[in-house]
Amino acid sequence: MRLTHRKDENHDEIVEALQRTGWTVHSLTNVGGGVPDLLAGQAGLTVLGECKVLHDGVRKRPGAMREKQERFRRCWRGGPVLVFTSAAQAVELADEVLANEMRKRRS
Repeated sequence: MRLTHRKDENHDEIVEALQRTGWTVHSLTNVGGGVPDLLAGQAGLTVLGECKVLHDGVRKRPGAMREKQERFRRCWRGGPVLVFTSAAQAVELADEVLANEMRKRRS
C-alpha cells in the first residue's frame, strides 16, 4: 500500500482558477482510496474533481483513471465527480454544472 499520494502537475493551477471564480476548494490528495483530488463548492453545490494531466504521445489523451478511482465514481451517491484536465476546462465544466443546478432550482 502506497502511503504517499502523488499530486498531478496541474493540481495547483486548477485549484487557483476555481478559487478565482468563486469556488471554495479543498485538496483531498492525501485521502487515497480512489477519492478524487478536490472538493469544491459554490452556491450550495458541492462537486468532487479528479485532476488529470494530458500526456503527449502519438496523440494527446486524458490520463487514465485508476481502478480505485473508477470504482469510487461508480459507487458515489453524492454530487458529481468531474474530471479536470486544465484550469480553463475545470472552470468551464464546474460553472456549467453550477448553471444547470441553478436552472433546476428556479424551475
